[in-house]
Amino acid sequence: MPARNRRIQRVQAETNRVMDSAFGNPQHRGITRRQRLGELRNQAARYAKHAPVQFAARQIVKHLSRAQTTFEGHSKITPIQSASVFYGGQNIRFGKAIREHFRKRRITARSMQLDSKRSPTSTVENRRIDALSRANAVVFAANGPASKLDGPVDRIVNSVERRYGKKSGTRLALMYGITPQAVREVLSLNSKRMHEFTRRTFQAVHGCKTIQVRSSSGTNMTFSITPRHRWVQDNAILSKNYWGNLPAGEVFTAPASANGNLVIDAVMNNVGDCHKTPITVQIRNGRAIPQTARCKNPRLLRKFLAQIHAEPNADRIGELGLGTNVAVTKLTGNDLVDEKHVGVHVAFGDPEGADTGATWTTAEGTHNDAILRKPSIFVDGRCIMRNGKSLLM
Repeated sequence: MPARNRRIQRVQAETNRVMDSAFGNPQHRGITRRQRLGELRNQAARYAKHAPVQFAARQIVKHLSRAQTTFEGHSKITPIQSASVFYGGQNIRFGKAIREHFRKRRITARSMQLDSKRSPTSTVENRRIDALSRANAVVFAANGPASKLDGPVDRIVNSVERRYGKKSGTRLALMYGITPQAVREVLSLNSKRMHEFTRRTFQAVHGCKTIQVRSSSGTNMTFSITPRHRWVQDNAILSKNYWGNLPAGEVFTAPASANGNLVIDAVMNNVGDCHKTPITVQIRNGRAIPQTARCKNPRLLRKFLAQIHAEPNADRIGELGLGTNVAVTKLTGNDLVDEKHVGVHVAFGDPEGADTGATWTTAEGTHNDAILRKPSIFVDGRCIMRNGKSLLM
């Protein structure tokens, strides 16, 4: 047996021993409750360090099992009877680990490996995707080009939404294009730190009227905030009624309006990495002014203009978000991970009205997040972040 596997087994065995003590094993009755909890935390930290993929898989399954699903304002915990895991690319080991942790909980779990080199357009593959999407819990953890994953993701989300409409209690966790590095570094996070920082950030912005965002790259934006639009805390596996993107960690709303100069100098989904060649655009009354857009990379500029012209309201700022995941220590180029980095992201398109309460929308659901590097944030004149360093920690 490889040395790494032996080490993981030792850590797991030690974790099981401590779990026995925490639940009153006669062998450990002399240990106080505080000592038990402290030992449990230490063992969890060791498990996360030595077996981060296994630890992340266990955390996902544990939180999905405990997550509440909300329907028409009523929340409840529905036991998971069946689970499906979609994986592929570099995440084969991670996907299999999630499946096995479901089975350890005596949950019927099936899986499907997606081919990241081609779109699964065959009738047989699509039927299998539809069948697996009918499970009570669905996890998507495939890694690969977005053009190859869009088809399966759309089918899975549509199937889960149909079941949600029937009050089925289905739960969906999306890890769209997540890399093994992100799995190790981000999903093995002790979520208590993130929860606390998310709470502080929410308290800092809740009820404010204006937020100013500036950066050394040239961003100088003023966002008008309305009490009619809710601030949303994304700090758990399921943050949007019955589904969520992983990793979690943000506070966001739909601004009433926005004005100023926006410099996208990190990454924008469906556009690309803008670090070396930032995109600059003027925002007036909440909308991008296409003729003011500038970028030294013609390809990025064309893709940006194509996205804001994709459909009506695709040029409108639908989200102002503040990342709160302290485990995302650097930008990775994956927008779903980078928007959770402690900082600011601005989205063009759909305002996530089901969450924020915004009444306008986009016909096709266009929603493109743009992440900024090292911003400074002022909430009603109070600075809560300076050059990318939060003052709320």
